[in-house]
Amino acid sequence: MVIPDRKRTLLVTIGASRFPKAPELGGGSSFSRSAEALLAYFLGDDGFGLDRRNLLDLFDASHAAAQQLEEIAEFLDDKQRSVDANTLPKNLLIYYVGHGLFTPTDRKYCLALRCTNASNIGFTAMRGRDLAEVVRNGAMHLRRFLILDCCFAGSMLGEFLSGPGEAANIQMIEDLPDRGTSLLCASSSQDVALAPARLDYTMFTDALLKVLNDGNPTLGEHLSMSDLKATVQNRLRNNYPLNWVRPEVHSPDMRRGDISSVPLFPNRAWPQIETRKKAEAEAERLAEIEAQNKAEAEAERLAEIEARKTAAAEAERLAEIEAQKTAAAEAKRPVEEVEQIHLEQARNQVEPPHPARTKIGDITWRVPLSVAVVVIVIVMVPILYLVIRPSPATPYNYDNPAVTAAENADPLYGSECLEDKATSCYKLGLRYDNGDGVAKNPDIAAVLYQKACNGDELAGCTHLGFLYDKGYGVAKNAGTAASLFEKACHGNEFVGCVSLGVLYATGNGIAKDESEAVTLYQKACDGHESTGCFNLAFAYAEGNGVTKDVGRASALYQKACDADKPLACVNLGTLYVYGSGVTKDFRRAAILYQKACDGNIPSGCQLLAQAYEKGNGVPSNLTKAKLLYKQVCDWGDSESCDKLKLAKFR
Repeated sequence: MVIPDRKRTLLVTIGASRFPKAPELGGGSSFSRSAEALLAYFLGDDGFGLDRRNLLDLFDASHAAAQQLEEIAEFLDDKQRSVDANTLPKNLLIYYVGHGLFTPTDRKYCLALRCTNASNIGFTAMRGRDLAEVVRNGAMHLRRFLILDCCFAGSMLGEFLSGPGEAANIQMIEDLPDRGTSLLCASSSQDVALAPARLDYTMFTDALLKVLNDGNPTLGEHLSMSDLKATVQNRLRNNYPLNWVRPEVHSPDMRRGDISSVPLFPNRAWPQIETRKKAEAEAERLAEIEAQNKAEAEAERLAEIEARKTAAAEAERLAEIEAQKTAAAEAKRPVEEVEQIHLEQARNQVEPPHPARTKIGDITWRVPLSVAVVVIVIVMVPILYLVIRPSPATPYNYDNPAVTAAENADPLYGSECLEDKATSCYKLGLRYDNGDGVAKNPDIAAVLYQKACNGDELAGCTHLGFLYDKGYGVAKNAGTAASLFEKACHGNEFVGCVSLGVLYATGNGIAKDESEAVTLYQKACDGHESTGCFNLAFAYAEGNGVTKDVGRASALYQKACDADKPLACVNLGTLYVYGSGVTKDFRRAAILYQKACDGNIPSGCQLLAQAYEKGNGVPSNLTKAKLLYKQVCDWGDSESCDKLKLAKFR
């Protein structure tokens, strides 16, 4: 896929922070700060990298809507007059932040401007259809991306949750050109966009800015409008679990492809992904070399053992031949001479030569050399293991200059970590582990986690165990990871219990013991760790380490699903579909699939699409099914992509 040239992108900003002739709309500095911050991102070299000459900034402009529309039309016409095809714009971005509202008579959707008069909204606000006409005529050959951070406020405060946001979406979709247009809207049909007083920006733009500036480490080098919507949605859900507003993305015409999937915005997390991939590839290469060296060394050791065995057998054979020759020679000597020889041997305590021997009590046992070697190996291997087995916690040099610099540079946790406050060391370790406000550095994170763990901050032990398990910042060592998880679990750090249970279940770095894994999952689940409940449910469903009990599994899946473990909702929904451990209930299954899909679990969205396609538990709705299949297809599921090729979804 060709990445659009951001230097050939036009940007128009519209909106207002104050509405002096419509005071009931309410102004706010969050509007102006949102516009300023987004503009800084677009113009920044480390942001979008927009050419300033390609910007028309009409935010907080005081002149009339018609005049602003005329400026937009002239701007588009001027920028497309270049005779050089290589400099012609390819994309148009329009960002609006403010209030969305409807005309009182014909209910047409409008965007409030600084000049908007409450007594004459239809003439003083910017009508959606007028903006659409300017875009249609002035940018017909461009990709058109609109980001709308607005909502409609009704005359009654109690009705502000009635869903004007969806009306806004529908109205704009009808008015804008029917192809090459994508809208990212802050609100859905049940919600309106919010601007909480404690935020510097509106709720939507705050999340959008964080996504644009931080990126998404699970996606590619550039982000599309659909990527922005999904990542912003996750941010909103995590940051405002009680009152978050679901954004939506719409593409009115997909005859030439869905431009909401066009990669346009640079993914700031991409360099970190590439660095980690290169590090992982290098670590894998070195591990292969080390494994090859070990294999060669082992082959040499076995060859040496075999050579020694052969030499010992040959020496024993030659000794027997020599003994036979001596016996034959002695038989020919006079008796007196033989007796004299025996006396001399006794006097000098000379014994016939032998490859090896061992003495127990007063009995001397003659043993072939090969057997002696085996005895030595059997005795020495446990001793060598006790000497060379890995320590569960490798000591660290806390005076490492890089770590000390990291502690001194952090005003929040660094000084306290220097004073050996374990919790602060753990939190500082998290920052370097996740790249939160600092350059990602697993080496520094490992030292800080170890320091926290030594100070009995058990979450530090768990996270250090993760690094050992994956080989990030430390040499990969599943045995050390298991010891760290065990310490954390012993102190009731329940994520450590789950992690140790997984090692027991898989036999990774520890003797496989599925029943012990079940015990650990149960402890974590009793401690309200949802992943423990999920893993325990799976064990009961499959009979791994415990007597199979699907009814028990369903109750545990329900507990994990209620605790926002969306994958548990998928598994529980499937039990309801087949009536396994529960009463068959397609409607209940569809509700659970919806919850999993809201949590961005592809299998949940796919199963919900099948329910809408077949009418299982929900009314049959091919439109919804198609949208869901499209969503899962965009996530990379080939089966869902194949579904979209069916005639009924075209």
